[in-house]
This record gives sequence, structure tokens and C-alpha cells, in this order.
Amino acid sequence: MRLQLPQGMEVEMLTFLLDKAISPKFFDVLRTQQQLGYIVQMAGTVGMKFPYLIAVVQTEFEPNYVRGRIDSFLDEHLTFVEEKLTEEEFETCRAGLIAELKMKPKKSRGRVFALCAKNERPHVRL
Repeated sequence: MRLQLPQGMEVEMLTFLLDKAISPKFFDVLRTQQQLGYIVQMAGTVGMKFPYLIAVVQTEFEPNYVRGRIDSFLDEHLTFVEEKLTEEEFETCRAGLIAELKMKPKKSRGRVFALCAKNERPHVRL
């Protein structure tokens, strides 16, 4: 499942922060607790123009059932992020994201994308 979000650097950074905040819980709830499949992951990413939140579940269950489980997870955990995420939890996610963004890409392709992003995007302070 891929959720396209509004275009913009601020939304991109918020998407990456959301990824840090709920991706581990996505794996725990859908794979460990609900046992929906072996491959279960969530990630924030940016395409050519828009940021996306991507949820992947490789499963034997019917697609509509799995979509419903993903929707339920998002309903519950987006509400948690909006209303109950503590300042300490937010700072942990923020620090993790900043550290990740400061790391130099290990592959040539990553370096090219990093250079393009640096030249095309305005500076955003987290």
C-alpha cells in the first residue's frame, strides 16, 4: 500500500519522522502479533515529486483483509503520534533522522541522489 502525501520539503521531513516513529511498531503489530506474513515493513520515501509512506506485507491472506489491517494500524498509530507521542519519543526519532541524513551514502547511486537533492531542495532545519 502506498500513500501519496502533499509535495514539499516540510512534508518530506515529517514523513521521515513518522517513519521513525511507527515503522518498528508496524512490524511488531502486523508481523509478530497478527502474523500477517513473513515480510512486513513500512518506510517513508520520496519519489520524483511527492513523499510517500509505503506499507509492504507479503502474505497468504486476502488483499482486502490485509488492507483493512493496515488501515486499522494507521488509524490507531497516527492518532497516537498526534495525541500521545511524548517529547522524549519525538526527540529520539528526530535525532535518529538527523543522524541518518548526515551519513554519507555508501553507494554511487546514493551519492548522486544526495547531490541532486542538495542542489534542488531548500534548506530545512529539523
